[in-house]
Amino acid sequence: MFHIMHCTKKKLAFCFSIAIITIFAALIVCMILAQRDLLVESRKQSLQIYANEKAFLVNSFLENQKEKLATIAALDDFQEVALNPNDSIKIEAAKRKILELKRVLPGIAVLTKEGIIIVSETNPAGTDYSFLPQFPVTDSSVVTFVRYYDQVKKRDFYAIGGPLHDPADSSKVIGVITFDVALDNVGDLMTAAEAGDTNEVYLIDSTGLLLSKSAYVGKNDKSGVLLQEVTSDGAKACLEDLKKYGEDTFIEKHEEIVPRYLNYMGTDVFGAHAYVPEIMGCVLAEESVEEVSKVSMFSYIKDIFTKEIQNEN
Repeated sequence: MFHIMHCTKKKLAFCFSIAIITIFAALIVCMILAQRDLLVESRKQSLQIYANEKAFLVNSFLENQKEKLATIAALDDFQEVALNPNDSIKIEAAKRKILELKRVLPGIAVLTKEGIIIVSETNPAGTDYSFLPQFPVTDSSVVTFVRYYDQVKKRDFYAIGGPLHDPADSSKVIGVITFDVALDNVGDLMTAAEAGDTNEVYLIDSTGLLLSKSAYVGKNDKSGVLLQEVTSDGAKACLEDLKKYGEDTFIEKHEEIVPRYLNYMGTDVFGAHAYVPEIMGCVLAEESVEEVSKVSMFSYIKDIFTKEIQNEN
């Protein structure tokens, strides 16, 4: 009888131990999962902050180009040649001013309201751009960015163009002035600062076309700048928002989420997006779900050991 009772107590103790171990293990798993979720959310927030920072850099850069355009649009030589497009003296004065400024503002050109070159650094007088949707300009026309490929320089540019106003009547437009911004200068802003924890950050235009260098270029037959079209859910969501809110709206006001989707390489990622209204484009910052999960678990375990070491000391 005593032997039977002794066995029963041993079984109860064993069962109790197993139950305690199971509960403890379950608590550990729950803690790990909860901590992982917190760390994943932290990484996603970091992605959004990084995307916002990059978009702010690009928007600020483009705004700065608009300010430069406003400065040269106020110069007498350019206003005078727009008012007198057939005056050889005015044309020569405008040419000298273009040569003077070419190192800091390449590709300056003065055009008629209809889009005909009057004087330019790169194009001969009479070159006709009237087929572009920006022409003819009116008194309500604004600054625009038009991307194009220079056959001579073998480079892609944004031609930034805006109205020239009559010095006697600032409400009257008398022509157009433009200069060039190399696309590389815009795309390089994606890597101008430290990459942080992101795997990939890149810029796309209003059609989803890649505008900046990508870590994926050359992998799995993926193309590159101005060749690769990004059609991921993250890119679509950003471009749809741009169309919905418009470039004159303070888009950053509306709340963003950092969704999970397959990027254009087919990788499972968390992706944040931010807006570049000046060119109706988007910045996308992405990090692979696998890497985020690995880092999260590693961070949690490392944190446990770090605390244990600190407690022992």
